[in-house]
Order: sequence, then structure tokens, then C-alpha cells
Amino acid sequence: MQHDRSVKGNVEFSLEGSQDGKAKTYSLKDLLPTDAKSNWPFAFRYFQDFDRELILPAGFTPEKINIEVKSRTKSIASVKQSFLWETAQS
Repeated sequence: MQHDRSVKGNVEFSLEGSQDGKAKTYSLKDLLPTDAKSNWPFAFRYFQDFDRELILPAGFTPEKINIEVKSRTKSIASVKQSFLWETAQS
């Protein structure tokens, strides 16, 4: 791996779950505050934390997060992964 190269691209995000007992999927733009930009560009060399505020609709129970980090850098592949929604219990 060459550590002197950077990668640029966009993040795509969706959240799967149930809305009032029925399967429902929301995209990032559906979950953002009204004044937030729905595009999610990135540019980094080593590591980057992604942090966005989301507003979950009333009656929606999240179950799975789908994230795709789409590289615009030709020599670096895009990454797509899903994670189960977990909440911390205190």
C-alpha cells in the first residue's frame, strides 16, 4: 500500500427497518435535518471518521445500516458494507 496517495469520493447510505410493522428503507436524504446537505463527499489519505446527524421518523425501528464508500480515485476500489443496528444499553 502506498501511504502517500489519497482517495476522494462520496458516501451513500441507507437505513433498513420497520415502519409501523412494515419493511421500510430510508436513504440518507430522508433522514437528514432540513438544513443539511444530502451529498456526503470525502477526501482522505489514511483514515477518516464519518459523522452525520440523522433524524429517525416516528414509528420507525432501524435494523440494518447500508454504507457504500464510492471512490472516484480509479486505482482504489469502492467499498460497500452492511451492519446490524445496535444500541448501547446503559
